[in-house]
Amino acid sequence: MKTLQYLFDSMLFLIIRIATLVRFPKVTARYVRLTRRLPNPAFPTTVEDKFFWRKCFDTDPRFPGIADKLAVRDWMVEHGFDMDMPDVHWIGTDANTIPQELRTPDYVLKANHGSGWNVFFQHFEDNPQRAIDAANSYMPLRYGERWHEQFYYAIEPKLFIEDYLHDVTMEMKFYTCRDKVTRVYVR
Repeated sequence: MKTLQYLFDSMLFLIIRIATLVRFPKVTARYVRLTRRLPNPAFPTTVEDKFFWRKCFDTDPRFPGIADKLAVRDWMVEHGFDMDMPDVHWIGTDANTIPQELRTPDYVLKANHGSGWNVFFQHFEDNPQRAIDAANSYMPLRYGERWHEQFYYAIEPKLFIEDYLHDVTMEMKFYTCRDKVTRVYVR
């Protein structure tokens, strides 16, 4: 009886795995490129498999509020996180409307609806309009489409200016799975 249950479970996991890989070919191709192996969404055993599963199946309605670089600030306060954060000085949808006094190396221009979409004015001192154009180019983009992170789809795109932190020596990211921290990134 145990052997029959094992065979049934194995076949079920195999069917789920194959169906998922066929249903999500772009996510699968990216996963294989990065890890050099096939993902196992039916029975995830590595943190990469869990990220793959999340991209394909996890539609937790809380994710957009945490992925949104502006909304997460409210979420942190609401959940009792007492952390210093850079001040936000401007929020809008067209970088051309940013006041001139905020277009200096003391500020960073960011998009709330993606990752790595930051414009450092100090890199554009010779041509500040290029910084504005770069930021505006983020507005029609959807970060989630490229990386298949569907929780980014619900974020209303905005640009914002915050203080540039000159003396930051360390960055930390915590990756979680339910109530466990599965990976810590320190730079």
